[in-house]
Amino acid sequence: MLTDDRNRGDLLLRAENVLAHIFKDDKLRRAISDIVHDAFGVYLTIDALSQQDLRIRLSDTAPSGDEQNLNEAARIFHAKARHIKEASDGVQAFIGILCAVLSGDYRAILIDEPEAFLHPPLARKLGYQLTSELKSERCLMASTHSADFLIGCLQASPTSGLFA
Repeated sequence: MLTDDRNRGDLLLRAENVLAHIFKDDKLRRAISDIVHDAFGVYLTIDALSQQDLRIRLSDTAPSGDEQNLNEAARIFHAKARHIKEASDGVQAFIGILCAVLSGDYRAILIDEPEAFLHPPLARKLGYQLTSELKSERCLMASTHSADFLIGCLQASPTSGLFA
């Protein structure tokens, strides 16, 4: 699944996976965390305290800036945060799709039924977020039965280049 723990790899080298990319990019991590907070009222953080893996955690409190350290403050912060696998399937789906799409530099994004596991308001929010984050040279194609997802896409699209 998109939210599974991932191998940390050598953080001095090019990121090997989505979580390593998000961990290394402070601006991207904050942007994703802000979207997650808006949707669920919790903050996304990437925990690197495991010996080999990076893992997504959800915190009720905003990260202080210490969360990427190995110090006591970081250990306490991550210990209080919930591992994403404790969250619902809908939360995991929303966050997984968001992380995968925003962490890559894709020209075309293909998503099959992104509304799966999502309540209608969350499907709308996902459509809105994915479309609003697109740059002019990128294209989002989604196979969906959700009018809510499409409405979200339309609400975020400055042009009417959306085809259903």
